[in-house]
Amino acid sequence: MKKPSRSFKLVLLTVFVAVVAWSSGFAWFLSHLPKHTEPQSIDNVQGVAVLTGGSGRVPEGIGILKEKFLRPVLVTGVNEHVDAETLLEPYTLSQQQKSYIQLDYKALTTRQNMDVIKNWTAQNNLHEIALVTSYYHMPRSLMLAQEMVPNVTMVPYPVFHEKEGFAFVVREYHKYLLAHAHLI
Repeated sequence: MKKPSRSFKLVLLTVFVAVVAWSSGFAWFLSHLPKHTEPQSIDNVQGVAVLTGGSGRVPEGIGILKEKFLRPVLVTGVNEHVDAETLLEPYTLSQQQKSYIQLDYKALTTRQNMDVIKNWTAQNNLHEIALVTSYYHMPRSLMLAQEMVPNVTMVPYPVFHEKEGFAFVVREYHKYLLAHAHLI
């Protein structure tokens, strides 16, 4: 029987190392997903940024806006075909509450969301905000926020309305890796 060639062994070792590295990274990613518990207190934040894209994010973010929480709220990544009245119609908000809400229609990606948040926090002189997004999206959002909006403290406010399967979470892990490598 012929012995495996040196190049075959090298390929096999490379594949093994890649699988171990990917698996270890995925395990780390899973361990950094927010747990389904009460979110951190947002009593001291100066504003709220809501990243659209997943079910439950906008209702959760708008739900924070109460009479006692009259602070700026940014909803970023709103579909260009949805006007403010249609978006806010399901919520019983006073005119005063509505006046604190700003909608962004330009951001199409998480990186673009962070650009909008950077400008919004600077314009409103905000140094600590709640970041509302889906639990599976939180690691990538916080990583990009730390990179792109380093002078603003982001208090995670994860949304758990979505029950996504394994393949979906793997896809989000790949997006996290691509964002970390500045490829998306």
